[in-house]
Amino acid sequence: MSGFPLLFGIHCHQPVDNFHNVVDDVINHSYKPFFEKTEKYPFFKFSAHFSGWLLEYIEKYHAGFFAKMVDMAERGQVEFFTGGFYEPVLASIPSADRVQQIRKLSGFIRDNFKQEPKGLWLTERVWDPSIVKDLVECGIEYVIVDDYHLLVAGFKKDDVYGYYYTEQDGKLLSIFPVDKKLRYIVPFADSEDIFDYIHEIRSKPESSAAIIFDDGEKFGTWPKTYQWVYDEGWFDSFLEKLHYDDNIKSMTYKEFFDSNKPNGLAYMPTTSYYEMGEWSLSPEKYSEIKKMKKLLKSHDFSDDIDVFVRGATWHSFFVKYPEMNMLHKRILYLSKKRCDVADMFLDDFIFRGECNDVFWHGIFGGVYLPNLRDNAFKYLILAEKRYEHLVDKSYPFIWYMDIDLNGYDEIFLTEKNVQFMFNPKEGGSLQSVDIRDMNFNLSNTLTRRKESYHTELLEGKNSEEEKGISTIHEVSLEMPEDIKEQLTFDWHMKYSFMDHFVKSLSEEEFVTNSYTELGDFVNQLFSFATFDYGVTLKRNGGIYPEEKKYDTSVEKMFELVNNGLVFDIVVETAHPDQLYYGIEFNFHFFDYEKVLINGVKIEERSTLYGSEVVISDESINKTLRLGFNGQFDMKYFVLKTVSQSESGVDLTSQGLSMMILFKLNSYINIKGNFIIEDSY
Repeated sequence: MSGFPLLFGIHCHQPVDNFHNVVDDVINHSYKPFFEKTEKYPFFKFSAHFSGWLLEYIEKYHAGFFAKMVDMAERGQVEFFTGGFYEPVLASIPSADRVQQIRKLSGFIRDNFKQEPKGLWLTERVWDPSIVKDLVECGIEYVIVDDYHLLVAGFKKDDVYGYYYTEQDGKLLSIFPVDKKLRYIVPFADSEDIFDYIHEIRSKPESSAAIIFDDGEKFGTWPKTYQWVYDEGWFDSFLEKLHYDDNIKSMTYKEFFDSNKPNGLAYMPTTSYYEMGEWSLSPEKYSEIKKMKKLLKSHDFSDDIDVFVRGATWHSFFVKYPEMNMLHKRILYLSKKRCDVADMFLDDFIFRGECNDVFWHGIFGGVYLPNLRDNAFKYLILAEKRYEHLVDKSYPFIWYMDIDLNGYDEIFLTEKNVQFMFNPKEGGSLQSVDIRDMNFNLSNTLTRRKESYHTELLEGKNSEEEKGISTIHEVSLEMPEDIKEQLTFDWHMKYSFMDHFVKSLSEEEFVTNSYTELGDFVNQLFSFATFDYGVTLKRNGGIYPEEKKYDTSVEKMFELVNNGLVFDIVVETAHPDQLYYGIEFNFHFFDYEKVLINGVKIEERSTLYGSEVVISDESINKTLRLGFNGQFDMKYFVLKTVSQSESGVDLTSQGLSMMILFKLNSYINIKGNFIIEDSY
């Protein structure tokens, strides 16, 4: 049977070490039924990409399904694409890491599916010309992008129904642009409407193929899709129509590539798919884009709006989320160091930490999911410890450098079982606490920041459904009233040992950030000086009760002790009246239901009094002791974020935020210790 080529591909990935019940559910409701269904229609050929760790998981825990994948590959019904083994954004990691990750997955495909992969799935379709050389070096001949990539390069929509050559430094690579409309209507529209569109593509003079390659989760895991695709018969209808349509023929990308010439030469700018560009913007810029698109539509520019009005690059997420930028840059730093030693364990820890999911956020949870951040920090800490072991590092030690590449140094105080990182630029704060014997980052909190969709959720985003179901880009969402009440944004990063000056502070004011900050210390620059096993941070600033400035200084000394710190804080001010000096702490835990403060289960918010705070976490079997030389008044609350995901609106516990208040009359000297010990 001959006919117009339909190139059909699915991309399947789960974040590294995601909850097993989540991974199993996706396998059982998306990937496995897709293969079981298509196996019954052997004429239907398709291509598939699975991230490497997911393939290993399927092989280990779903052996029957894995055997089916092997059999269908050997029969030539499915072509497997390669990529970075742990699904990194290739343009965000060093060249050497890129090559090793791709070769690792290609080797797995070669060993298990008896195929030599020539196609590569480009994670999140993040294209950058700098990756071409490495892909070619790995034997890659073609990659998947979006039609949008070519449209922003100046091509017309009618020109992008086929593949193109691109080159960098004389290295040649082919690109297949996915049709955005097909991506949106498969499998959400009625199969008859889908085939009408494919025939429309077929009738275009320059067309050579209908191209789709998109998430495998669309076939069973996304909202309402399992019922629609399988129970209500969408897939059977789609495959039956394909079987009896002599004008359309499905084939793998390799089959098409081997028997067809390219449409020409194309050079694409650094970009991803259109939605990603919007997601990486600030809410203010997102709002401006929406207004501009509306304006252009009113002037008959509807066909080309996305070409001329588009968002930022994927890398902008590192600017949008400084917490993740620090994680990413610490991994990059170690990646450079791994070149000094040859160690497979170090390599694997770093490669796992490079998994893309935790570094961005759109409709999918990404950076807002604490377990994904926990997993990334776990591998970062494992890698750091492994490197120190390989170079025979002795403990304790202190070092500093501009690790996050923002122009300001961070200071690391490192013990065998704990590491503290101070950030002079952000209020001389304690930004990171690594509990190294548990491979756990105690500071893995997240600042409550405004996202572009918050306005849409408050207003209610509606969609008009025709025949079929809505995609996750179109589904109508509403924010429940109890979640609306918790929608609060922070004006500073949520780190520890941050210095506040207030006249008073209630629980409600602390939770909602409605108190008046009188000082200029929280997010301002401190100078620093290191000594044997410690650091001193100092700022000469002011207190501003009204328009007048009262000179104020804060000097904080921290020194490593066994599994903790001792600290000495001196505050002096010319302000004549009594105020409160507050020290803010923010800690992250696995399970807030298993956390006790001074022997009592934590509440959503509360007030405590005393001279010591003892926090016990059953999940990691650790106890944190914060002791002071004076009495304090402490407010605390469980910090929660409101975020959008493919399943709806999520309210997620991100950290325990505490403000420890001391009375201040011109001078105060606070001494104490911060110790992390095993719970018994």
